[in-house]
Amino acid sequence: SEPIGFFFEGSALYLKSYTEGLPVVVSGTAVPSGGSLVRSNLSIDSVDMDSRFGFRVQGGYTIPQVDWTVSAEWLRYNGNGSLFKAAPRFDPLLPPPDYTDFLMMPWTGGAILEVNETAGRQRIYLNLYDFLLEKKIPATKHFTVLLGAGGRLAHLNQYLHTSYTGSH
Repeated sequence: SEPIGFFFEGSALYLKSYTEGLPVVVSGTAVPSGGSLVRSNLSIDSVDMDSRFGFRVQGGYTIPQVDWTVSAEWLRYNGNGSLFKAAPRFDPLLPPPDYTDFLMMPWTGGAILEVNETAGRQRIYLNLYDFLLEKKIPATKHFTVLLGAGGRLAHLNQYLHTSYTGSH
C-alpha cells in the first residue's frame, strides 16, 4: 500500500558517465608508402570517467481524500575522469621500425598535428530537480495505471581541460 501523508526516501547511486563525444586525441599507426605516410588503425580516445557515488532524495505528500501525490526529487552526481597518452619512444641505438605509432590532435580543421604527449581531465557536476503530481489508479489486482505530470530543472557544468606537448 502507498503511504498516506508526508513521506521521505533516499537512494545512494553508483554512476559512471560516458563521454565518447568529446575526443581528446586520435592515435594510430603510420606506415611509409610511396614517399608518404599511410595512417591506419585509428582510434579516437576520450577521457575515461571514474565510477562515483551520487544520491537521490525525494519527499512529498499524499492527499488522503483524493489519493493524489505531490512530490519533489533531487538527484546529484559529480564525476571525474582523466586520460594520459604518450607516443612511443624508440631506442636510438636500434634500427628504426618500418612503422610509427602516433598521437594526433582532434579539432585541427583538417590539419595533421602530431604530438608527443596528451593529458586530459574532465569534471561533470549534475543536479536534477523533478516536481511531480501523480495519481495511481488500480485497474486490476496486479496492474496499476499511473497518471502524472511534472517538470524538470537541470543544472549541468561540464569542464574539459586538455594539454598537448611536443607537436610537430
